Amino acid sequence: MKAVLSLCVVISAALACPLTDKKPPCCCDLPKICPATWNVKKFESQCSTVAFQGTWYIQMATPTYIKGNNPLKTGLFCNTYPSTRNQLVFEDTTPCDNTDYNTEYVVIDQSYNLYTQSTETTKTLFSPAYGKDSKHAIFNVGTEKYYKNPITEKYPFIDDKLIRHKINGSCQREYTIAVIGADDCWGEYMVLAVINQYDNFFCDKDYIIWVMTRDVAPKWSTYQKAFEDIQKSGLNPYHLISVDHSLDSVVTSSLPTAPSVPSVPTSPSVPSEPSVPTVLPGDINNVVQQTSVSKSSATKSINNDSFTSSSTSTTTTTTVETSTVVIDISLDFTSVYEVAQCDLFSVYNIQTLKSLDSKTIRQALSGKYYLTEATPCSYFDSPDARVGILNTAFPACSMQLIFDDISMDAWDYNTPHMVMDRGYNMKTGEIQETRSYISSVYSEDHPYGSTVFALYSEGYYPDTIEELTQLKLDGMICKPPSDIYKNQIIASIIGYNEDDYLLLCIANQYKNPFFSSEPVYQVYAYTRDRIPSQATMNNINQELLRAGYNPNYLIKIDQTTEIEVEYVFETSYYESTFSCWSSSSSSYKSTKITSSYSSSSNPPLVT
Repeated sequence: MKAVLSLCVVISAALACPLTDKKPPCCCDLPKICPATWNVKKFESQCSTVAFQGTWYIQMATPTYIKGNNPLKTGLFCNTYPSTRNQLVFEDTTPCDNTDYNTEYVVIDQSYNLYTQSTETTKTLFSPAYGKDSKHAIFNVGTEKYYKNPITEKYPFIDDKLIRHKINGSCQREYTIAVIGADDCWGEYMVLAVINQYDNFFCDKDYIIWVMTRDVAPKWSTYQKAFEDIQKSGLNPYHLISVDHSLDSVVTSSLPTAPSVPSVPTSPSVPSEPSVPTVLPGDINNVVQQTSVSKSSATKSINNDSFTSSSTSTTTTTTVETSTVVIDISLDFTSVYEVAQCDLFSVYNIQTLKSLDSKTIRQALSGKYYLTEATPCSYFDSPDARVGILNTAFPACSMQLIFDDISMDAWDYNTPHMVMDRGYNMKTGEIQETRSYISSVYSEDHPYGSTVFALYSEGYYPDTIEELTQLKLDGMICKPPSDIYKNQIIASIIGYNEDDYLLLCIANQYKNPFFSSEPVYQVYAYTRDRIPSQATMNNINQELLRAGYNPNYLIKIDQTTEIEVEYVFETSYYESTFSCWSSSSSSYKSTKITSSYSSSSNPPLVT
């Protein structure tokens, strides 16, 4: 009974309206708050709204982090590290009404926090932006907040026909979304675009987009359909990231079977703390909810023959909002390796490791690693681009970095070693691979000779990525092994733990469209395990913080689908003078040498 009453209270609050009575019916044309190029879907029948319901998995998204607003928890508006495994659950609030083509939904935004190893939920209420008689799939969304400070719109819009619902209590924010893509039966995928624009740390000139699917691991063709829908609306799918759902096989969801409706308290509390405290690693209890501390109150009356006196003390409630996103460096963290400032990274004061012995270098740069976290990047909106270190955004997923371990002799500073960078292309479902050689940049007696390396790659794009500034590499001892490996990437080890993880930072500074407001070094966290432990993830965080890098600038790389075929190095494949890039057509062409894979594997990708 209480749940029903609570539902009625919220829906009444959402629809109580001085607003709908005086507004004329919405016209059939696209509402003016939407860009003219957007292809907004319509609900043509009640079947559409019924299919809209249930669980949807976020598969592609605009990385979103509002810097300086004190993030509280992970979710749609805070989906960089430590967020993963994001999904939405819709429930029709008026299931008995067969005429409401555009309906109200209670929605749970659920994500998994890798830092606290807990599931976090945000309650929202979707309401039709132009009334239930409008067939346009456009919704105003009342939501609990993701940040302590309000998120400010860059370009607030005004539309007299837009219904602004007055939702009090836990729904403290509101934004407007449009469905710009979906399959005909609303049963395979949907593409949502946020009409409001915010000062997003990533791709700050782009609209925020979320691509959802019914399946945790959909068919590759589903991604292609969503990709085409995004392009039809004049938006850029190459500025999205793939959302990881690899934990679905090992994490039990804490989502209730019947999501509750956002409550409407009579007097919402106001945060009074000037800062957001963080959660220490391992402290995973009660990290999402707000903790109220109240001072006791009492009233005392004194009566005697000569006078009556009374005193009253008031109750003061302080709400402490605890962040599960912001990560502080721990004094308990220790590493056997020393860090110091290398001149190549002096622009942003990144610390790198130094003085590794030759045996440790060889162990670190051998065997297979899974790319677990990375700085998002994509330098050309090209269908011919290949996924890898310099292309970690869509359509990249399941990326691996494999160093040859044909010989495990101590590291030779004058000998290049083969490297394979590979991953799935989500548009085609095929494995893309990029050959590289890795060599020491400096001699053994150089202070950073043991931790600064050059990756000579055959490239990830048909065109050359332009560097913002040229690196000063005085004393460099290495050179490209052949003409096809002419793309030079200078990387340094900024964190390492034997048989556990390897952290690399690229010294080259490129014009990364994901960071137009603030240049950021590109960092990569590789782990030996596809699904690393909490201890490993916490140690990686501490390594990053010690190096001077904010873990929230990284994204969790999607490792939902594993490349099961083991890679086998063949020297002849790397020594081949055949280039994967055609100088005439700038398109990717496969080599006829297929021995780089074992006999049961697929040949290199042809696009």
